[in-house]
Amino acid sequence: MKFYRLPWVLCLSIIGTLFLGCTNDDNQPNMVSEVQMPNYTVIGQNFQSVFQFNYDGTLDEGDLFNLTTESNINREYLTLRQVSEVLTFFSFAAGSFSAVQRNYVTGESTFLNEFYTISSERSVTWGTNSENKLFLGYFSPEGSTNYGIRTINLATDEEIDLIVEYNVNDVFEPLYYANRLLITFLDQQSNYKLSVIDTDSNDLIRTFDFGKLVPSILINK
Repeated sequence: MKFYRLPWVLCLSIIGTLFLGCTNDDNQPNMVSEVQMPNYTVIGQNFQSVFQFNYDGTLDEGDLFNLTTESNINREYLTLRQVSEVLTFFSFAAGSFSAVQRNYVTGESTFLNEFYTISSERSVTWGTNSENKLFLGYFSPEGSTNYGIRTINLATDEEIDLIVEYNVNDVFEPLYYANRLLITFLDQQSNYKLSVIDTDSNDLIRTFDFGKLVPSILINK
């Protein structure tokens, strides 16, 4: 519902203009240009499908896409990640993880079917990606507190495991930016920690121990 108060604004503007015209013709009020809406993309869903809405602020119009019919993205997907213009929808079915990567500008889709099948060797807790790799956070073996990362190279299908830390009590969502994967977790003493991984070399650069302080991650260039 919209509420309009324009008549009052117009009256005040007219009175102000007359007053300025009578007192000082040289001091005219500055004209304020209309603020243009930015371009943006929204992902949402109803009871049947997942949708993408692209809005063009210059044209003041948008386009709606049904991602379920166009890219076979099921509304029960596990999580959504974004790297540059590519959206990655992770899903799980019949004991395997799959993903659909969609360029939200061009509409091009890539299907990564059953890239990892679960076993008692690992208990997967999250998935994310870079421009050319997938990352799975897991406990290994299943039921243990040994926290690791599996890296899957999409170009070569090479898979590499990296143990981040032993005796981990709880893990949180990761964050990827510019060849760095940042993961936060709680050790068994309930200390908050942040590990930084170089996704090119698959090396653990450093682990920060924040103790009882709860970290929030903010990344810029």
